[in-house]
Amino acid sequence: MPGGMGTNNRANRAKKKAARERQERARNERLRRQAEEMTGLGWHTVDDLDGDDLPAPPDDALLSTDQCPVDATCRGCGAATELRVVTAALTAPGGYEVGCTTLCGDCDGRSLLQLLGPAGFSSAVEHHATH
Repeated sequence: MPGGMGTNNRANRAKKKAARERQERARNERLRRQAEEMTGLGWHTVDDLDGDDLPAPPDDALLSTDQCPVDATCRGCGAATELRVVTAALTAPGGYEVGCTTLCGDCDGRSLLQLLGPAGFSSAVEHHATH
C-alpha cells in the first residue's frame, strides 16, 4: 500500500477498539454506581447476581453523547466548571429510556434519577431523543 496506509489503518482500528473498550468499562461502571445508589445498599442486595433476568444492555449509539449539547451549568449542583454531558439508561417496557444532561465532575457518577427527579429525567429522555 502506498505511503504506509495499511499501517495507519491498523493503528486507527486499534485506537478505536481501545476507545470502545474504555467506553464500555466506563458505561458499566456508571450503571453499577447507578444501581448501587438506587438501592442504597449495593449489588449484594440484588437477588439474581448472574443477570439472567436482565435485558441486553442498550446500544452504544443510544448512550453516545457525541451529539449532546453541553449546558452552561451542572444540572446537579449548578457548578460552571468541569462540565460534561452524561447519559443514563433505565429499563422500560420494550427497552430502555435514555436521557442526557450536563453534570460537573463532582456530580458525574451520581444517579440521574435522584439528581433530576422523575419529571426531570423524563425531560432528559425527551431532550436526548432530539439529537
